[in-house]
Amino acid sequence: MPKDKRQLATIDLKDFCLARKIKYKEFSSLASTKAKKFLNGLDPDYLISTWPHIIPPNILNIPREMTIGSHPTELPSNRGRHPLHWLICLGHKKSKMTFFKMNSKIDNGPVILSKMFHVYPGTNIAKTITSMETATRSAIKSILQKISKRKLKLRNQNHDKANTWRARSVHDLILDPRMDYKIAIRTVNSYDRPYPGAIVLIKKKPIRIKQISKTKNPPDFSNFEFGKIFSCSRKHMIVKIGQATLRISFAEKLSKEFQSEKYLYPPSFCYEKKK
Repeated sequence: MPKDKRQLATIDLKDFCLARKIKYKEFSSLASTKAKKFLNGLDPDYLISTWPHIIPPNILNIPREMTIGSHPTELPSNRGRHPLHWLICLGHKKSKMTFFKMNSKIDNGPVILSKMFHVYPGTNIAKTITSMETATRSAIKSILQKISKRKLKLRNQNHDKANTWRARSVHDLILDPRMDYKIAIRTVNSYDRPYPGAIVLIKKKPIRIKQISKTKNPPDFSNFEFGKIFSCSRKHMIVKIGQATLRISFAEKLSKEFQSEKYLYPPSFCYEKKK
């Protein structure tokens, strides 16, 4: 996939392939005639895919044996969209990179192998991505060894135990001062670098967050409303979120017109009609 079309936090295989004289080709869509022609020309026994979109059946059926897909949860649990972000937001500490035989349904096929990796909800998502990539490399190596020894075994998923996560949207990234502070921290961590960042709304303007941490409560903390801003500068604010005081650092310097705000309001205030 061309670089400008890729999702964030993806691995660039171009240099790796070129250095080893491995055939390398980029496509914006696997539904294209060129993509199908190229893959057919490889005459593969297997395809191993981490393609971030639905793959059409005519591509899945190209290899003689199967197309192998991957998903960073222990299938059949937590199928669906944006799994790493949900894992962090929901406070999971571990997950598994699961490889499976792909079919026309999402994350539905028989499981080949699962490899555990650590999830770090208390820190930047990059650490979780690194852990996942380590598990992925190890799992692919094991799969290739099993293929070479003709010992690849499949295990059907128990579809009765399956659940599917919905896609996240910008609404999932906006902090609400009434939310539990731990959820606020995990939300920021789940969309931290290399992603653009979670959001606070100040005067109805979305402000991207660089970092978040818990700090000491001021005197008479219990008397202050959710969203009370105790201090605000160009670089950060100190604000009450849930039952804690959080320090929120901004991705970009805040202009003076926003620094005088006294409260961080719930996102629904943006929909308040002017009288």
